[in-house]
Amino acid sequence: MLRPGGTLILVEHLRDAANTAVYGPGAWHFLPRSEWLRLAYGAGLVEAGERRIGGFATAFAPRKRHR
Repeated sequence: MLRPGGTLILVEHLRDAANTAVYGPGAWHFLPRSEWLRLAYGAGLVEAGERRIGGFATAFAPRKRHR
């Protein structure tokens, strides 16, 4: 369980141009950025930060809202 104000770190490949160029059709099992953000917002999280790692993975750091 994430406490109010707590931050979740999620590192994942995205379904985007860079990963499609490298993984070809295999990139279709990755979720697009918009879907990760939709799921985070739906879970009551707000975007606190995002960074590309090594050109192919993305680290998201959504934070739970303070009450």
